[in-house]
Amino acid sequence: MSAFGMSSFLVRLSPKYARMISNSAFLKGATYIPDKVLQEMPAGFKENPERDVVNFPHPVRLMYPPKTRLGFIPDSWFNALYDITGVTGPYFLTGGLVLFILQKELLGASHEMVVLFVRIAFFVYVGRKFGSLVARWAEAGLVEEEEKDQQFLKNRLQTLNSSVAECTKKIESYKALVPMIYEAKRENIALQIEADYRQRLAVAHRNVI
Repeated sequence: MSAFGMSSFLVRLSPKYARMISNSAFLKGATYIPDKVLQEMPAGFKENPERDVVNFPHPVRLMYPPKTRLGFIPDSWFNALYDITGVTGPYFLTGGLVLFILQKELLGASHEMVVLFVRIAFFVYVGRKFGSLVARWAEAGLVEEEEKDQQFLKNRLQTLNSSVAECTKKIESYKALVPMIYEAKRENIALQIEADYRQRLAVAHRNVI
């Protein structure tokens, strides 16, 4: 009988034990689920054409933590041996390997091993019991920081857009002033030529008289 079937049987057997099972973090498998789905890439993201996305793809943020067995062993380790040893093979392989190591005294059994197992059990229990609460608290802080960053980027983008619009208006006004500037320069040169001509004409008139 599987763990789920055993827990269902005990739930039907005793309501008190059912409450104990429902409150058990290990059997419940409490996992924090974010309120908002994580984006693989930001919206409106434009990739650099020089990037080799095929050989160097972007890392994908996982929505949920990887599946584990016994609270801390990655499920991928069991799936790698499933086709060879079956369902119970990894458990027998692990147990046999541990017994072999202890029998050959490759790992000496002492009171420190009890401390090790107690610490592992403690860390697993704390992680399963309070991990979701810590993750929710951390996720809330990240959401606030992300909202602040998005608001800062939005304000910055509005400022830059207004600056671009103002610069565009100035450029258009300068384009209208360019012909007037050239015309003023031509008139200034013409006035200088006219003044020089009148001065020479006056000098010639005095010399002739």
